[in-house]
Amino acid sequence: LGTLGDTTNAHLSADGRWAAGLALNAPGRPLVAWDAVTGAEVFRESAAEITRSGTALGFDRGGGVWMSRDHKYVRYEGPSGRVLRVVEGPPGGELRSLLAPDGSRIVASTYTGLAVLDLDTPAGWRAVEIRPADRAGGCPGAKSTWVYPAALNATGRRL
Repeated sequence: LGTLGDTTNAHLSADGRWAAGLALNAPGRPLVAWDAVTGAEVFRESAAEITRSGTALGFDRGGGVWMSRDHKYVRYEGPSGRVLRVVEGPPGGELRSLLAPDGSRIVASTYTGLAVLDLDTPAGWRAVEIRPADRAGGCPGAKSTWVYPAALNATGRRL
């Protein structure tokens, strides 16, 4: 595009129409989306609402772009930036998250295990691994072995 500048966590929508990522040199690292054909910026998250840096997760099947910030997962409408959905983060706090390639679920590493959120149902987070209390940690710096999700298969069913 030539207009993304200093961007991180950049993602392209499945149809190739939109791109989204975090603006590195802007206060709070806002989520920004562009028209991938013209390179025009179509929305930028309001810096006034940002309290800490987040992570752009990518686009779902409906074209919405997901990001995590402040223990919340937010779905924005791709071209307008309108907030479509807000989901509280998983129990145990989030360390790292991934959106499945098909946009159907989010997997999150927490201080106490792994959790999965199926975006097509209202069921909420489901724990898929829970660490024993003596290994759970619970605070940064604690001696623990945390599992970070590295990749999901195309359907988001295998980690």
